Amino acid sequence: MAGATVTSAYSQGEAARAQGDFQKSQGELNAYLGEEAAKDAIIRGGQEARTSKAKTDKLVASQRVAMAAQGLDINDAGSSGADVLESTRAIGAVDEMNIKTNAWREAYGYKIDAINNRASGQMAAIAGRSTQRQTMIAGGMNAFSYTASGVAE
Repeated sequence: MAGATVTSAYSQGEAARAQGDFQKSQGELNAYLGEEAAKDAIIRGGQEARTSKAKTDKLVASQRVAMAAQGLDINDAGSSGADVLESTRAIGAVDEMNIKTNAWREAYGYKIDAINNRASGQMAAIAGRSTQRQTMIAGGMNAFSYTASGVAE
């Protein structure tokens, strides 16, 4: 009986440790995937910001052509044409910054998730080893108790 108790405790302890190690590896994998998603969000944000800038530049160019066709002086800093172009550029710059800011916020969320996944995995591994030790101690004490009471066979 004592031998079976020790064997059972060992098996249960190993299973708890293995489960904790598996959860740790899953946490590491999820953290890696989160970090990659964060990088992707930054890259996509940069691409989207460049596309937005190109659209703004195209709009400014078409406005310049339209104003020149109407005979407006767009080179005079005080003219309404120059003001329109400056407003278009300013709105475009704000759009670019919003796109980049949103990409950074998305990336930040992925990075926080990665940190949490890694920490959860580490805690699962610690808990698995702790359960393993507790199971081995309890099994050993039960085996000792069986031996001491004469039920060891």
